[in-house]
Amino acid sequence: MDDRHILKKQDNDRFRYVRRQASDAGLMVMVDSMVGTTRRRLDLDEFRAFVLLDDIAPLIFINRNDSYRGMMFSLLHEVGHVLLGTSELYNDPMFEANRVAAERLINHAVVQALVKDDAFRQVWMNHSDSGPIAAADECAHLYGLSALTMAIHACELKLATHQDVEVVESHTRQMLEAKKSADKKRDGGNQNANTAFHLDDRYVWMVSESIKSGSLPYTDGLDLLGIRSLRAYDGLLREKGLNDV
Repeated sequence: MDDRHILKKQDNDRFRYVRRQASDAGLMVMVDSMVGTTRRRLDLDEFRAFVLLDDIAPLIFINRNDSYRGMMFSLLHEVGHVLLGTSELYNDPMFEANRVAAERLINHAVVQALVKDDAFRQVWMNHSDSGPIAAADECAHLYGLSALTMAIHACELKLATHQDVEVVESHTRQMLEAKKSADKKRDGGNQNANTAFHLDDRYVWMVSESIKSGSLPYTDGLDLLGIRSLRAYDGLLREKGLNDV
């Protein structure tokens, strides 16, 4: 990964950069927080992401109810499964015992894709006097992964103890619960922006090109994009930067 798009960037910008890289490489990345037409909120305890392999365009689905840092890790984790050629439901405990080795390999690769160990050691040690939570948060802010992931990596490098990891894990759970409560109070936000964030860039481009060429009727195209009006379609293209293409 290009450090210019990772280090000290906003979490949402980092995620969008990695998502765009995955899309440009031929992967389809969808993001949503609800289940189809039922509008049931997707539970993070059920899954964070899944990947379905396909010879033409492997599909990665990310649970939007996670933090941007969590979604970043999930996306890179599922890219690892694409490279290994294995479909997966991330966060499914039923298969945990049978896939520990593969999961550890992928999780380590995710961290190594973003983190240079020498620089990481320096950052952790510079903030370790303030406690493991402060050190983990600083590294998380720098690299765009979760504080817990950073604490686990520090433990692997002998910079932190297992007790430090447990402290950060407890703090992370508290933060996630607070986020969950805050999310329930939010309104729906900008519908065009929400729809654009949900849909893969390349997918929207292919549908819009088919509509433009006349090979796909507008009604069918709108159905494929999950929208109901031409106004919403124009808004989606505008959000994706495709309205002038």
